[in-house]
Amino acid sequence: MGNSLKETFYIGFSDRDLQNPENLLTFGTIRIGEFEENFEVDGSYWDTAAYESRWNARLSDVCNDIRSGLIQSVAQSIDQMNFIRIWKFYPSGELVFVQEQLVFADDKIAIIGGGELSLEKIESDIDPYETTDKDGDKISTWQTNKRAIREFLKNKR
Repeated sequence: MGNSLKETFYIGFSDRDLQNPENLLTFGTIRIGEFEENFEVDGSYWDTAAYESRWNARLSDVCNDIRSGLIQSVAQSIDQMNFIRIWKFYPSGELVFVQEQLVFADDKIAIIGGGELSLEKIESDIDPYETTDKDGDKISTWQTNKRAIREFLKNKR
């Protein structure tokens, strides 16, 4: 099979960083099949190397058939964040379905252990794959495959 758009996967940082007095904002891109999104990443909690290390570890899990979440951005003051944005990865055979989720402050209470937010739990405690939400609305889902993710990881080494 040729390199079609659905076989595309990329997540990484651009070269344009903006230093602001309170934190470092870094700009990134995620490409999943035909979908592409640019996003801001708060560098006050993790630096770019830490984000990439966590993303790569979770992507390796996906290639081993483990549902995983990639955290888009975490601020230094986690307890004061209104939400955390994640991309949920659902492997199904060679296909991988991806959905974006906002974990809101009220939902964070359920994933706080011992008074501290467990980012590992957010990354690993991924609900079963659904195509509609509780109201019956379609959940936006993007598709890639493990081959594209493996190729991405191989090129990161």
